[in-house]
Amino acid sequence: MGIAVLAGLTVAAGWADIRTAIGRGNPLVLAGLALVQILTFFIISYQWQYLFRRADVTVSFRRILEVTLAAGFVESVTPSSKLGGMAAKVYLFERTTDAAYGTITSVLLAQKYVSMLPFVLIAIAAVVLATVQLEIPITPTVSSSAVVAVGLVGGLVASVSLWFHRRDPDDSASDWEQTLSSHVERWRGVVRSLIQEASALLDRRSRWWLYGISLLLWGLYPIKIYVVAVTLGLDVGLAIVVVGTFLAYIVGLAPISPGGTGTFEGTLALVLVGAGATFAEGLSVALLARLITFWFPLALSGVVTISLIVNEDEILPDGVLARVSRRLRRVRG
Repeated sequence: MGIAVLAGLTVAAGWADIRTAIGRGNPLVLAGLALVQILTFFIISYQWQYLFRRADVTVSFRRILEVTLAAGFVESVTPSSKLGGMAAKVYLFERTTDAAYGTITSVLLAQKYVSMLPFVLIAIAAVVLATVQLEIPITPTVSSSAVVAVGLVGGLVASVSLWFHRRDPDDSASDWEQTLSSHVERWRGVVRSLIQEASALLDRRSRWWLYGISLLLWGLYPIKIYVVAVTLGLDVGLAIVVVGTFLAYIVGLAPISPGGTGTFEGTLALVLVGAGATFAEGLSVALLARLITFWFPLALSGVVTISLIVNEDEILPDGVLARVSRRLRRVRG
């Protein structure tokens, strides 16, 4: 689906125009951006190691880097937004380290807290700037969808909690109500425990240190795209690129295509068109930027994922590879 969307965008923009624009790219600049992309993996892995140390769990930096890349591969090839990558990290760390699921999940919550809070603030600023000053038409839809989604989820959680709290203890309840109530209470206890453990990992000093690292990571994202735009001779301004990058990232989080393939490129191209670029120029910037920020990491993480499966016997449950081999033989036969 993602490849089909990209193909449709390319046809709409005109392949000849895109090829001409991409031809202006500097290979040395792209190689430098690829090195910066690798640096971001090391920084993310440092965040995880820092939190594991605070949880009194010893994990080698190499193992954290391998799991980070392998989880990134899962995240990139499944339309599950960030959920697939987070689940893969918890699973892989449990399979390849001595840490317990609860500790790993608490570290995950702490890492996502210090990572996503700066992103949310930057994304809100980008949406407001695009809507109020730049008048980009896509932002009301994005912001309205986000508000509706958050409102629905929050309303559902609040309604269930309020219903259980207001029930009279003497009221008779059916079997399914008692079962649902016990499950809700159990999971509330589990979540409360994980949040408390995650909070214990972050004192004031460590929290602000990790905030700073996350701001660096998020700040590098639009800068890489801005460098690509300048390299192609399209200088629309850093502010426009920042807005376009985070709007495209928000749209790409929707579980429509793996890794936001097609939706990210289309959104970024539309924002750049709103800033005065042609659609072919905007899409060329998006395609070349995604080559550095998505396709190159996907290939690298794919190699690491295969290496983990081959070298770590505990990664896959017993019999999985045998079943895959049998299915492949059936397809060939």
